[in-house]
Amino acid sequence: MRAPCEERGADLFLLARDRAEPDAATAAHLAACEGCREELVHLRRLAGALPAASRGLRPRPSTKTDLMKKECTDPGPDWKPLDPPAKYTFTIRGNTVIDVSP
Repeated sequence: MRAPCEERGADLFLLARDRAEPDAATAAHLAACEGCREELVHLRRLAGALPAASRGLRPRPSTKTDLMKKECTDPGPDWKPLDPPAKYTFTIRGNTVIDVSP
């Protein structure tokens, strides 16, 4: 087995994942490069197995809640609140505030 060309890896992955036909340049390269042809066959086999590998797996119901709670309550060490603007503009129609913008 020959090694595939490194610069073609992303193209081969997208072809395998989408089950697409290669464009003219990629088709010409595949015709000449045995390593890339073998890699495409391998990637298509893997792409076909992915849906079956994850079938039946579901996260716990609390997973989303836990993630959202952490994200909302712990923004991380780099977070700093924005300074409030010095002036706000209110758009009022009748007795209703339509828009408030800094």
